[in-house]
Amino acid sequence: MAVSNDSERTTEHILVCLSSSPSNARIVRTAARMAHAFGGSFTALFIQSTRIERMSPEDRKRLHNSTELARSLGADIVTVSGEDIPFQIAEVARLCNVTKVVLGRSNSRRQ
Repeated sequence: MAVSNDSERTTEHILVCLSSSPSNARIVRTAARMAHAFGGSFTALFIQSTRIERMSPEDRKRLHNSTELARSLGADIVTVSGEDIPFQIAEVARLCNVTKVVLGRSNSRRQ
């Protein structure tokens, strides 16, 4: 059995997506705990799309609070623009060498 040394060890990099969802603060805290437990880094991603234009003031406040929470818990905040949310998440994860993505449940209903 081969034993890896520290230079070969993969550093965990946790990615969480920021949103205006009421449950997003819980998701951000979960990602921060995972990053801490794994001794890894923590990135919070905001994907700016045309949906932000339709956000209510309450949703904007929740998004701001989630962003500030992530920052206070040690996250690097990354903002990208795009309408294809899954693609944007995958691209950031690939480009930033993310090892784990933490997602919440969507309130959207598929039809």
